[in-house]
Amino acid sequence: MRFSTQMLLLQLACVTAVVAICTGVFVGIGVQQLRAEAETSALSIARTVAADSDVRAGVAQASADAGTPTNASLRGGPLSELAAAAEANTGALFIVITDDHGIRLTHPTPRCSARW
Repeated sequence: MRFSTQMLLLQLACVTAVVAICTGVFVGIGVQQLRAEAETSALSIARTVAADSDVRAGVAQASADAGTPTNASLRGGPLSELAAAAEANTGALFIVITDDHGIRLTHPTPRCSARW
């Protein structure tokens, strides 16, 4: 190969490498920013739902009962309605409400509410 051809190929390889590295860095930064934004949004929604007095009262009532609530008692109850309303208002994919023992009182799939 001629010298000029070798230099052209070397320049093209360098430009390609720089573009690939810059693209990778920008994609990585973009993913980090999107993840941080999603985390912040989820935390804001969680704090808003947790601050609702109706949610607090419903969770306190469910926790006051001895034993684990049944799916039938939770399905379609006031907490499920509040979670569904919060999903509709915020655009969240799902909202799960748990008590202080980690028992799910609401779930996006109604048959999965308690005992998880």
